[in-house]
Amino acid sequence: MERAAETLRQAHDGPAWHGPAWKEILAGVTPATAAKHPSGGGHSIWEIVLHAHTWNVIIRRRLMGEVIVDVPPEEDWPPVQATSPAAWERMDESLLQSGNELADAVARIPDRELGERMPQREHTKWTEILGAIEHVTYHGGQVAVLKRIVG
Repeated sequence: MERAAETLRQAHDGPAWHGPAWKEILAGVTPATAAKHPSGGGHSIWEIVLHAHTWNVIIRRRLMGEVIVDVPPEEDWPPVQATSPAAWERMDESLLQSGNELADAVARIPDRELGERMPQREHTKWTEILGAIEHVTYHGGQVAVLKRIVG
């Protein structure tokens, strides 16, 4: 599972084949820019980073055997609690750390377990891992575009 783990690492820290990784995307984003919502509505960069971090953690916990079925909306899209420079720096670091921890968990999964169904889910571990890669890549691209719009 090292290839999938490496893909997750690259999506967070780079170099990613698809474009800038999270580390590159978030470079230079100020707390004010991160907290700004696009005109017409939508999530802020900060909210998307919190969401991506949350799902890195949830998927890692699921892959380690914890049964997590329903995620309440306030956990799925946690509210931004503080918008200070220190809070933004911690969030940025937390996203990258949670991405690396998820990649480490994926690397430890033996290939023979990839076809096993996730506990109380309708899909396999492999599908969960692919979903994690797709999720972090999707939201990274979303933030890259949003950074241009609100930055």
